[in-house]
Amino acid sequence: ISLTQFYIEIPVLFTVSFPLPTSLYIAPKVFAGPYFGIHLYSMGKVKDMGIDIKPFDFGIVVGMGVEVHKIIFALSHSVGLIPVSGSLEYDTHFITIGIRL
Repeated sequence: ISLTQFYIEIPVLFTVSFPLPTSLYIAPKVFAGPYFGIHLYSMGKVKDMGIDIKPFDFGIVVGMGVEVHKIIFALSHSVGLIPVSGSLEYDTHFITIGIRL
């Protein structure tokens, strides 16, 4: 089986920051919460498996990161709580770089 799935995930994350008393604005943070996923489409080779992908997914996200000035670096992990196809389950790892507006 070779299958790639594309989802839009909408997380609701609760974040705790720990600002450090330095001249640079540095704030380590941890976050966690649920996510809701909507299946867009799948690509790949599936041979006689009869895989039926469910249109929705639900799970949890946990992660940690640091904000330096307004630049955010984070690592997170999500775990699906609903099997997306029969007994198939999955988890995802993220590396995030962003800018706080």
